[in-house]
Amino acid sequence: MRILNQYITQEFLKPLLVCALAFLIVFLVADLNDNLEDFTSNGVSGLRILWYYGLKLPQIMVQVAPLALLLATLFTISNMERYNELIAIRAAGIHILRTLTPLFGFGLICSFAVFLLYEFVCPDWLRQAEEFRRQLGSQDQPSKYISTEFHFENDAQGRLWTAKTFNRRDNILEDVIITERDPDRPNFIKRRMIAEKAVWRNNHWEFLDADIYQFNQFGRRPDLPKSLLDRSIWRATNLDETPLEFLLYLESRPEYMSARTMRSFLERHKNLSPQVIRNYEVEMHNRMAVPIGCLTAIIIGIPFSLRTGRKGPALAIASSIALFITLYMLSHIALYMGIRGVVPPILAAWLPNLAFLFLGLALLPTVR
Repeated sequence: MRILNQYITQEFLKPLLVCALAFLIVFLVADLNDNLEDFTSNGVSGLRILWYYGLKLPQIMVQVAPLALLLATLFTISNMERYNELIAIRAAGIHILRTLTPLFGFGLICSFAVFLLYEFVCPDWLRQAEEFRRQLGSQDQPSKYISTEFHFENDAQGRLWTAKTFNRRDNILEDVIITERDPDRPNFIKRRMIAEKAVWRNNHWEFLDADIYQFNQFGRRPDLPKSLLDRSIWRATNLDETPLEFLLYLESRPEYMSARTMRSFLERHKNLSPQVIRNYEVEMHNRMAVPIGCLTAIIIGIPFSLRTGRKGPALAIASSIALFITLYMLSHIALYMGIRGVVPPILAAWLPNLAFLFLGLALLPTVR
């Protein structure tokens, strides 16, 4: 069985790598065709272009992984059936599903890899890529990085940040006021800090010329602050807000967040509109549901490929594309219905993937 497993693995990896590489090239060529004029007109070097597409690579691989796995599964099994290899395996008394165990392993590994990419790599890398695109042609316009009259509220901890300006590139706040309220008594101010500047360094905030006012139990501010002027820079280790969270709040872009970040974001900002909350919840559940698509592609691809039999890989390719388009359309329809509030967000994200997964599981016992 070890030799057979190695053979199945080799035969599966060949079309998988070819499909993944082909889809990657198609995506890159299409994107480069759209952006080449901007790159050349702004004098972007070849290394910077490679860096840009390197940042987009994980997102592209996440999108093409289910289709590549489905196509590779159909192509591999139809070829084995075409050359009578499956007949020989059946004659040896080995069940087909036992023979194809390595494919299930690949489905699990790819599902886990997609989850890790979606959770820890894609959001930040995609944000950097989009920031690079926005910066084209604006190198001499620093105002592009400045947000004025900055406002950020952390509802969970009762903390309100305001600043005259927020420099998104250098992570600097000017004329900062941080007001802390009692979460149980929103109208009661516990503390207020006023600083000339706040800079994000080494994963914490450093404040320049900061004064802290500690309010009494009646919410009254003392006449004199607890001065911090004896220290030119004061490091705050009890503030867990980050520049990235500020940026996400300003842009309201869930695609730049991991599922964990979106959950934390919703807990901190409970005063968002119902529509915005639905957008985040649908995307958050979708991040968890998409990785299952890799395993689903393997499970549903096996019975479909065995049904094509000796009809060859051409029919396998056509079947895989039809299956993928069907799943793609159903997923987008369900996500749209979730965003519009027709169905709950968790159902909108999980229903198409689970429907195809259960369909594949129902067809597997029919495999002979």
